[in-house]
Amino acid sequence: MLEKNGKTSKFSEGMLTSVMPLAFVKENSTVKIVEVRGGLGLTRRLAELGLNPGSLARIVRVSPPGPMLIEVEHPPNSGNPSFGRFPSWRIAIGFGVAMKIFVQNLG
Repeated sequence: MLEKNGKTSKFSEGMLTSVMPLAFVKENSTVKIVEVRGGLGLTRRLAELGLNPGSLARIVRVSPPGPMLIEVEHPPNSGNPSFGRFPSWRIAIGFGVAMKIFVQNLG
């Protein structure tokens, strides 16, 4: 755990350098969702769309400062039978929401 300004972070020091808001990721990059920093409503809605910590997504199109289009891969063994019909799906997310989703860029 790292401390900054009296606050403790759950990220290791190596991860802090590679974690960034989704809004800053370039097109055609693959990311792993690390954390959603939003209220209960936003966190719940994004979870319903498959954007949970640990989920993988590919950035399809970026239109700063407007919306971005991402493709979410369904999590294996999610327990949700509707995920089995679709291997992935696309979601449009606004800039403000993308700033609250923290990801690790996988390339």
